[in-house]
Amino acid sequence: MSAPTNNLSFNPDGSAVNPGAFQQHIRSDSNLMAQLFQNDPELAQAVLGNDLNKLQDLLRERHRQKSDLRRQQEEELALLYADPFNVEAQKKIEAAIHQGFNR
Repeated sequence: MSAPTNNLSFNPDGSAVNPGAFQQHIRSDSNLMAQLFQNDPELAQAVLGNDLNKLQDLLRERHRQKSDLRRQQEEELALLYADPFNVEAQKKIEAAIHQGFNR
């Protein structure tokens, strides 16, 4: 018998392992739904809808977007750290540090 939390886990591609359980869990949490509508209305609509394939596709897309952004940030930082004495690089490093503290 598997633990209930396994129903809310994600596959490596960002899709839900059990999309029906994931959908029901999100739907049942009014605070989470309100937050989702504010931050990602398209995903909120998919959670409320009946098309689990669309929900899975959006979860994959959001995962891909986050991965791309993280990779882009890592590449930018690698370039900046390659020449730490460059004044512009120092400004960008400082900005990145401040962003990290504000997340």
